[in-house]
Amino acid sequence: MSNPDDHDEYVMEAFDYYYADYFAEAEEKFRIAIKHNPENALAWQGYHRALASQGKNTEARSAIQRSLDLNENDAISWFTLAMFLDERKIDTPIAISAYHRGLKLDPSEASIWRNLSVLYARVGDLENSERVIRTALEMWPRSPECLEILEWNLKLQNRIDEATTVKEKIATINAEEKRQQDELDHEIDETIREIMGYEPDDFDDDEDEEIPEPAELNYITKMYEEGLEEEQKDESDPRPLTPNPPHKTDISGFYGEDSDGEEFGLDLFGDDDEESSKDTSESEDEDDGMDGLDDLFFSE
Repeated sequence: MSNPDDHDEYVMEAFDYYYADYFAEAEEKFRIAIKHNPENALAWQGYHRALASQGKNTEARSAIQRSLDLNENDAISWFTLAMFLDERKIDTPIAISAYHRGLKLDPSEASIWRNLSVLYARVGDLENSERVIRTALEMWPRSPECLEILEWNLKLQNRIDEATTVKEKIATINAEEKRQQDELDHEIDETIREIMGYEPDDFDDDEDEEIPEPAELNYITKMYEEGLEEEQKDESDPRPLTPNPPHKTDISGFYGEDSDGEEFGLDLFGDDDEESSKDTSESEDEDDGMDGLDDLFFSE
């Protein structure tokens, strides 16, 4: 059972950084959360994700194992371990076992069944691959994604007639879903036209007038929401707090042109080559109007 303390402010802040793709910062935040409460399974799970996203696989695996040690009945942690191993094609037997442990706790995620079926097929166990995907189809009989894996599995077993039947079923389902979506879109368009007082016959095909798209009807609300989001950005977005922003500026020198189009530059780190030293020596006596530059940048 999940501990309410798992969702403390330290963990939530760390996840904010993680979901904003600031993985190094998220790693540090999860470290703080773990230091605050070493028994927090969710903090260890998040710590795993931040480490794995940076390719720190050894540390990441230790972190997710620690999460499972603290809460072995957490399906998400089992799925996380399984997918971590599956994606890296390492310790396949453990990955398969982790998928099964997670599905026993929570069988409601179709993508996990698909992952397990594909993993079985990848190691040549087509029988278990088929068994797993057929189990998924008992729960989601009209899932094109599950049916596509079954078709693929049957082709691998050279059961072409059965695979063709599944392929035809997929095409039928996709066609039905498209027809239903088209009918729904038509109903929405008709409703919008009725509300706005427009009828299709009111417009001449040669005229440039267009029936407003449904999305345009709420443009005032959208403008308000966008403005509100902009006002709240500094408070809600963790990016400004990041000590190491992703876009770093090269300040090795500043360059530009004067009013006559002549290039000028300021090399902050100097030039050690011989030619540069010679040029500097020759120009020591010239007044370039920048005598106070050293004092400006390097005065104590």
